[in-house]
Amino acid sequence: MTLPLVSVVVPHYESPHDLALVLTALELQDHPLDLLDVVVADDGSRTRPDPGPRPYAVRVVAQADEGFRAAAARNLGARAARGSVLCFLDADTVPEPGYVSAVVRSIAGGADLVVGRRRHADLGATSPAQLRRWLLEGVGAPEVLEEPAWLGEGYARTDDLRAAGDDAYRFVISAVLSTTRRLFEEVGGFEEAFRAYGGEDWEFAHRCWLRGADLLHARDAVAWHDGP
Repeated sequence: MTLPLVSVVVPHYESPHDLALVLTALELQDHPLDLLDVVVADDGSRTRPDPGPRPYAVRVVAQADEGFRAAAARNLGARAARGSVLCFLDADTVPEPGYVSAVVRSIAGGADLVVGRRRHADLGATSPAQLRRWLLEGVGAPEVLEEPAWLGEGYARTDDLRAAGDDAYRFVISAVLSTTRRLFEEVGGFEEAFRAYGGEDWEFAHRCWLRGADLLHARDAVAWHDGP
């Protein structure tokens, strides 16, 4: 299988510690780093984020601070992205080393929209160096928090979204959402009218489902959200 160029779009606002963890975790991906294209989409932070030197291509795009505009930030990042696979990761959601590879396998297997497994841990005091030791050596793991039961039940009931009906959108979480560029452009990206927390991922997923997209919850694409 020829591996694709994967663009990881990270919406960000005023969270340099969280962003440093995500960018460090992306250094540890087992997907070839020369096939990783990272775009930090800043939603109007007072200080523009500086990703620093990384072993993969990374750049920052920014929009004005006009309220909570995560949907618009993701679209901004997608426009700047170069990959045929778009992998959206929130700035407080840290991928395990096999995350991108698991997404690529799922898409190669026929999925058009992939939802990773979002787990939860207290990462507030974790440094990039500590994160490396945890993810690579299993040393110094943070406190693990409970996963939402309703999500697990939804994935179990729908065979990890393979058998999902018109309620499939409810189990699509934008913090761990990946899709093909083709599908993203066909449906027109995220609806930028959303200017408060939540909802834009469900609306996007429902449009994808209506278009006949194959949805999949990839249990092996694990990322850790900071906090419950």
